[in-house]
Amino acid sequence: MSTFLAIGYLLFFIFLIYRIRFFRIEGIHLHIIAFAFVIKVIAGFVMMMIYTYYYPDRSVADIFKLFDDGKILQGSIFNSPSHFYKLMFGVNLNSPELAQYFNKMEHFVEGNRFIIRYNALLHFISSGSYLVHMTFMCFISLLGGTALLKLFSSVYQNKSKWLLVPFFFLPSLLFWSSGVLKEGVLIFALGFLVYYTVMLGKGKNLVYSILWILITVFVFWQVRDYLLVILFPGLLLLVLWERFKFRRIGLTFLGAHIIYLAILILAGELSPKLNILTHLDTKQEEFFEVVKNKDPSHVLALKNIEPTVPGVIKVIPQALSNSLFRPHILEANTYFIALAAGENLLLILLVILTLLSLSKGTVLPHPLIYFCIYFALFLLVIIGLTVPITGSLVRYKIPAMPFLIAACLILFDINRFRTRWLRGGKQ
Repeated sequence: MSTFLAIGYLLFFIFLIYRIRFFRIEGIHLHIIAFAFVIKVIAGFVMMMIYTYYYPDRSVADIFKLFDDGKILQGSIFNSPSHFYKLMFGVNLNSPELAQYFNKMEHFVEGNRFIIRYNALLHFISSGSYLVHMTFMCFISLLGGTALLKLFSSVYQNKSKWLLVPFFFLPSLLFWSSGVLKEGVLIFALGFLVYYTVMLGKGKNLVYSILWILITVFVFWQVRDYLLVILFPGLLLLVLWERFKFRRIGLTFLGAHIIYLAILILAGELSPKLNILTHLDTKQEEFFEVVKNKDPSHVLALKNIEPTVPGVIKVIPQALSNSLFRPHILEANTYFIALAAGENLLLILLVILTLLSLSKGTVLPHPLIYFCIYFALFLLVIIGLTVPITGSLVRYKIPAMPFLIAACLILFDINRFRTRWLRGGKQ
């Protein structure tokens, strides 16, 4: 029964792809987007099989944790509607009458609660089927990828088909955003936030744009609030450029990010609660504690962060190296690690090819490319500084990867590369 229900939702979502105007992108046939959705569902099904048979302990299987806790939360309504209301809206969570649910929901903590509550609501129409929840998550993440493809294709029309790769078919993104995990919701929020921020700057559909911006900011605040801190300067500059079309975009982005960092550091000096350097140190210590208690199989040797500006700058090279190049092929002894290692190898090759195709006079006339580079690099540095567990590293850097690869594909000049390197010419 659950399989037929999931198939029914699958067909319904495919119907929506062909009917909703949002999915219409110039140069991209709707068949391709529908195909991408089906591929995502297949990837989600493969993930479910891996976690069912390769990692059979359901209590530690990430894709089932938030799903199972959502089922417990949904069940509270049949015991007491007031209990369900309190759990859903965070009212008097310390009440003794709710202890019975917290004893069962092992993962109902900050950062997980939004997804658990989402799953609880979905349980009312899913008959408790993981396949249905997975299909919904695939469609939600597809919406985010479509928003990004729609935006980037409108600017870089000659690269629209190339951009299908980072926004739909990137292996890690395809895999991890297709399970009942945070990544699918994050990709949705990221895509809609960037897309409607640019629409706001253009002055299009102001009420609609502001509404979606507020919704996505709320989602980030509930799931991974630090992403908002990283996104803010780039998004602000996108709006300002759409309004004023300022020149020297690269210099403006560089200067704005330096000023933004200086403001954040100064704020930390004025109030310890706002000290980002201390937050980085604390987050790293939390991960070290996880390593100590759970003894994961793949751990990177990180240098301890000194919560000072020189101390952080000193370890940034190692942080970027870890987040960009680890895991590598020699560390690939599981399916997940092999997938990530292969993707990292392809990324290295793509970066090299892109650099070889550039010339000294290469001009980047649109701020989207700078947004991609700065957002990806800032996120990768933070992840590399704080996350020593390889599996967690792979998942935490997923929001950065589509933008980094999109930037490389946009910058890659295939004609110049052919002329310079394949025909022995110089340019």
